[in-house]
Amino acid sequence: MCTSIVEIVEAAGAGKTGDGWIELTHSVVSYDHPHHAVLEEAITIDFVNRALGPGARVAVELTLESAKELSAALARAIAAAEIQSPDPGKLAERWSQILELPVGRDPAGNASIKLDNASIRFVPEKDGRGEGLGGLAVVAVDRARLFAAAKKRGKRTGDNEVMICGMRFRAVWRLAVPSPVRHAACENDRKPRAGHPLPGGRGDI
Repeated sequence: MCTSIVEIVEAAGAGKTGDGWIELTHSVVSYDHPHHAVLEEAITIDFVNRALGPGARVAVELTLESAKELSAALARAIAAAEIQSPDPGKLAERWSQILELPVGRDPAGNASIKLDNASIRFVPEKDGRGEGLGGLAVVAVDRARLFAAAKKRGKRTGDNEVMICGMRFRAVWRLAVPSPVRHAACENDRKPRAGHPLPGGRGDI
């Protein structure tokens, strides 16, 4: 059965085709019969550059379950968003009213709103870009490699920070949550050590 479910969104980035890397302008997501995967129906994602014609595309075909796992992984990879403003406290209160969630404080003392799997931080605007999204805190698998590459390209702007295309990215890490059995039997393991959060927490956020 053809579903004809299609969503098109703008995309900024690059993808590798058989002829090399291309700049991307859009992502096309559909749920229908795949062209290559041996599946009745699949989530198809085409990363394209419209200006380069139909051949300029990077395509994947996933089962619906795999696509859901990918979506969840992407959500987990973003630990926090930083909204900058000349008056971050006032902006935080406005967001709090809209989201109907309380305003707290992050370890640095910034106004913060906790979401289900991430948080929104409100920080002073200091870079001349005005009010808006100033940065993202992302979970990094290999922070040392990330920072070495950023430094080599002149993109490292702080101990935990790199600048890419005018956006601040702060690299954080997340520990795996232990199983309930281990959690109950090994309470001594939950005592925090210097520089380390409790299991299941995030460091350097």
